[in-house]
Amino acid sequence: MEKQLVEKTNVYGNAVDAERYVRVMASAVKEEYEKALVVSALPPDKGMMVKDLAARTAIPGPAVAAYLIELEHAERVQVKGYEGRDPLFIQTN
Repeated sequence: MEKQLVEKTNVYGNAVDAERYVRVMASAVKEEYEKALVVSALPPDKGMMVKDLAARTAIPGPAVAAYLIELEHAERVQVKGYEGRDPLFIQTN
């Protein structure tokens, strides 16, 4: 499929730049990997705050927060409670 996307035009007559295609795919793979890393870093019984997940995974806090929002919508994580104003996230069963 990659070859078809970069060597031919799409139904609108637009060609996809090969370098841009590689960058977009690499970015998508990185984001999916980081989301999986965030989920796997969550203990099943004890909630974790964004800052703790960021420290554990070495992913910047704003990215962890954005991933958790996506993961919560996909029902892969949920808020267990709060520590002050900070939500505590756990994996969804």
